[in-house]
Amino acid sequence: MDYNKLKTFVELANTGSVTLTAEKLFRTQSAISQQLQSLESQLNLILFERKKSRIYLTNDGERLYNFAKQRFQEIDDELIRILDDSNLVEGEIKIGILPEFSINFLPTVLSQFQAKFKKVRFRLYQASDNQIEELLLNNKIDFGFVVSLEHSDMFLTNEVMTKQMMAVASKEYLSKHSPINDFKDLKDHSLIEFGENFLSFGTWLKYNYKKSVLDELKKRKATMIIEDDIGIKEMVLHHLGIGILPSYLIQDELESGELVPVLNHLNADAFLVKVLIATRKTRTKDLLMGQFYKFVTNSKN
Repeated sequence: MDYNKLKTFVELANTGSVTLTAEKLFRTQSAISQQLQSLESQLNLILFERKKSRIYLTNDGERLYNFAKQRFQEIDDELIRILDDSNLVEGEIKIGILPEFSINFLPTVLSQFQAKFKKVRFRLYQASDNQIEELLLNNKIDFGFVVSLEHSDMFLTNEVMTKQMMAVASKEYLSKHSPINDFKDLKDHSLIEFGENFLSFGTWLKYNYKKSVLDELKKRKATMIIEDDIGIKEMVLHHLGIGILPSYLIQDELESGELVPVLNHLNADAFLVKVLIATRKTRTKDLLMGQFYKFVTNSKN
């Protein structure tokens, strides 16, 4: 078996594109196509099927891909055991992250990782959950830190932290709008949401056993949708409605009374949200990517 052909095959399976594979391996598109044809001829197997501008693995291709990917990972793991990790691991890691985590979570992780692996560079993209997922699917980034994924079956994920969430509003907003004495009163208020279909309010209501209220809310739309907790906080502080926010992000405002928990008199429980590190399942993890994923998951708090 020609190692280079197999490596090209794995990379092509990762990208799903001859063009992207050629760019990544610094070869021509014709060279990539010829290597694939040669490999298929040598094995007497059809490894890919082509639809429009994309290519997809056949069943035989999937089996070979999974086998080859595991062997390459074993080779990388053995190299790590043989060589000094800090000298071996170098390159650039592209990361998608929600804005709030770029100021209160990721800096600590990256500084600790770079203290061990000094040859590593980072490129960060601030984006929403949906945008991060799209970047991952199109192989534009290596890792994403997200709260939710629409196509979770396509990703390898691991919990890296949890955040406690609570429903809050400004004192001024509450003074100018109808009282909120029960969960059902929420339907008469401006709700500032993190995602579609009342993602954050839905989690809160389910946690407090109020699914019937969620069903009522889904008959309408949120007043505002912002996939960024910092943005939601600013809107709530400007008296535009009720938002669900991480407790750590609003401690000062809660202590000063500028923000007030909603339905606190009913002991409406806060709830925990998991933050995940995500990467494509089909993406080959080289030494750098494997070390970063391992480091982050072992450092979760």
